Amino acid sequence: MVQNILVLSSWLSGSSSVVDFLERCGASICRPLTESDGNSSFNPYESADFRAMMAATIDETRLEYKGDRNIFKISFKSWLANEIEKAQINNNQALVIHHPLAIFLIDEILEAADFKIVVVSRPFNEIEQSRVQENWESFYGETGALAIYNQIYEQLHEKSLSFTAISYKDFVISNSAKWNLLDYCGIDASEANFEKAVRKTELLPGV
Repeated sequence: MVQNILVLSSWLSGSSSVVDFLERCGASICRPLTESDGNSSFNPYESADFRAMMAATIDETRLEYKGDRNIFKISFKSWLANEIEKAQINNNQALVIHHPLAIFLIDEILEAADFKIVVVSRPFNEIEQSRVQENWESFYGETGALAIYNQIYEQLHEKSLSFTAISYKDFVISNSAKWNLLDYCGIDASEANFEKAVRKTELLPGV
């Protein structure tokens, strides 16, 4: 059985590195992925199809609904069923989706299937520093992070949803934190795959 994982975070939080790690340890991340906008130093590790469905429903910088949420619900449910089937065929232990807009469609996402929720956190000043380094628009730094994390914790609290949280710093420096994450996600990684995935995280910046 494939375990569904929903990763919640803002932009530049380190969640892409977490998703990359989970894939290396045996999860499906619903490829193809979005492009990195020509910036070779950054790969968002976001499913292109999942992002497209959300972008049609929510204005990315205004964080306002612009499309029919029911259309998203129908499209997402069908797409997810297909991705779960592919993950089963490929013997993936888990399926992972993530994008900062996901929290604004969490009702529709959780209606489609059961998900374990992972929140990836990072200090706002470090998110802002990464935004400046990547030369992204101001919204994708601290401004957007404040709005998104407020929404994340408000929704998780109001809906009494269980979740696990991991900080980007702990993810990078602590192997025990990585093992705990895999355990929560239901991924039984081999020592060899774990070590290969860890070597990638040793190259990550910002800690």
